Amino acid sequence: MFRRAAAVALFVIPSTLPAQETPAAPVVPHFDAVAKQLQTGGVFYTLMDIDGDLAKFAGIGDGLLDLARKESGGALPPGLSAMGFLKALGLEKLKAVGMSSTRGEGNLFHNRAFLYMPEGRSGLFKLTGGPAAPLQSPAMAPADSDLVIETEVTLSALLEIAENLIKSTGDENLMQQFKGALGFPVPAPGLQMTVGDLIGKLNTRLIVAGRLLKDQSFIPPGEKFSVPGFRLVISMDQLDFLAAPLLEFAKQNPGMEVETGEGFELIRPRDNGGADKSFSFLKPLFYHDLKTRRLLLATHPDALKEFLTKASPIGKNPEFIKAMAGLPMEGNELSWLTPAVQETFRQVTSDIVKSAPQTGGAAEEEIWKQFMSIMDQFSPTPTHPMVAVRANLPDGILWLSKNTTSFKSIVALPAVMVTGAAFAGFSGYNKMMPAIRERAKTRAEALEKEADHEEKAPAGDADTEAIRSNLQQITFAAQTWFLDNADGNDVTYDQLIKAELLFRLEPIKGEKYEGLKLHRGGGTLTVKPADGGEISRKYGPVTD
Repeated sequence: MFRRAAAVALFVIPSTLPAQETPAAPVVPHFDAVAKQLQTGGVFYTLMDIDGDLAKFAGIGDGLLDLARKESGGALPPGLSAMGFLKALGLEKLKAVGMSSTRGEGNLFHNRAFLYMPEGRSGLFKLTGGPAAPLQSPAMAPADSDLVIETEVTLSALLEIAENLIKSTGDENLMQQFKGALGFPVPAPGLQMTVGDLIGKLNTRLIVAGRLLKDQSFIPPGEKFSVPGFRLVISMDQLDFLAAPLLEFAKQNPGMEVETGEGFELIRPRDNGGADKSFSFLKPLFYHDLKTRRLLLATHPDALKEFLTKASPIGKNPEFIKAMAGLPMEGNELSWLTPAVQETFRQVTSDIVKSAPQTGGAAEEEIWKQFMSIMDQFSPTPTHPMVAVRANLPDGILWLSKNTTSFKSIVALPAVMVTGAAFAGFSGYNKMMPAIRERAKTRAEALEKEADHEEKAPAGDADTEAIRSNLQQITFAAQTWFLDNADGNDVTYDQLIKAELLFRLEPIKGEKYEGLKLHRGGGTLTVKPADGGEISRKYGPVTD
């Protein structure tokens, strides 16, 4: 049945009802327009009609703004409104949202998501480019690419968004300041334009093509884990006006080399012969293609050559053709990811965790294993390439993908992660706390013997001794905290309580423990009882 009250349409009509008792589905506005972009018969299907809902929330926001305006004595701009912000961002044009997931080949899901905007895109949604056009990366990225990303970005829309946001405040002075800032010249040689002109020209179709080089792994500086080498090319169109200032900068830099030829301009670092051989796959260069007016960044000349020749593009790769079946070849964004990339990412992530200093020992490792187990269940390593396409349509934005994760998993993931983290944290806490307590006990015994670090205080009354005992508990807790936080040089009383190394201490003679701070290098804790005087306790440095 369809419930407009919840603004959500779900297919859950019981098949056991007699035909005459089957309720007629109430009309959900915009249902047909969204439903035609989705797929039924899968593991997830939902349609949310939000027409007018944002306006209601904006009404509540305007009420709060009016209250704040009165409380501030009119300090807020008179025209400032929540609805004005929503319109400036284009959110009021969003009428409905639909999502569906069906099972595909292997362990992949066919996901579809549609943002319905029958009046056209505006505000933030204009940043996603113009109307859908033929995708370019299938004819440009090499056939053996492990990673391909193509996306259209229209950053010039930021000018319109910013202007509409400022207009919504009703502050004319702010608008004049904004326009004045846009009129400033860009401080770059060879770039004769204002800030506004520059932003207005920042529209591009970005293409990234990369391939893993498993036989050329390297160890990042200062780390213990290895990462596979890679070949990567980044292409940007419509930005060739940036080439002139870049070339001018390179000519003035002794570490850069500039080369010009028929139809191209090239910048690369000078070879000083001292490069690390483990990074031999990295010979970066900047290339300006004068014919196509594209700017290209490449990690290696061979990668650039493969990209420019287009002798064997990924569009002819049988795996790519099979993966793209059912997906449009026109759009504003495409992504392609082979199982090798996903597996490499997981392996590198695991190696990073294993190589990092661990304060929790086996317990910390157990928490990580539980976390990875959760992630594997919701997003298993694919056996087929994953692909996705985004297309700007006249009435909205459509996403289509073949992914290991369905929308059902995405909806359930937050709840599972919270529960898993709670159980993992509880398990780790139980395993780590005995070790922490033992270390605290050992350290406390050592501190008792370090008489040379602490002056013996004269005996006092019972209350004074009780306060000194409290100060001693704080110092013991701090010593444990410093042992478990190698980078920490200071810790406060409240931090020790939050770390569950200390219970909140009750004042004995009106003294205050809040605000006390302890230092790794040692020092003195001092409190002032209500009846005057001071009670102190020295503590030694942490040397472990």
